[in-house]
Amino acid sequence: MGDLKKVFPGIQFIATTHSPFIIQSMDSGEIIDLNQPTTAHIPSDGYTVALPAPVFSYSHHPIEDIVEDVMGIELPQRSRRYQEMYDTAKEY
Repeated sequence: MGDLKKVFPGIQFIATTHSPFIIQSMDSGEIIDLNQPTTAHIPSDGYTVALPAPVFSYSHHPIEDIVEDVMGIELPQRSRRYQEMYDTAKEY
């Protein structure tokens, strides 16, 4: 996505994905989660529009956190290293 935004800076891209890697490449305000109640009703037009959410970037978040926290997967597969670090931190 970063390359597309560099090559075509004046174009708005609309895409759908189930890929945490694509979500991880998005900046603040570039994601609209249609499953979340982040909509605004515009009474004068009779429309309900989806609003960008959340306001922060996912670029520094681990894939596992995106899968669990953003995509709502309750038991994502985690790497052995991650699980060892998590267990060590929990013990500490």
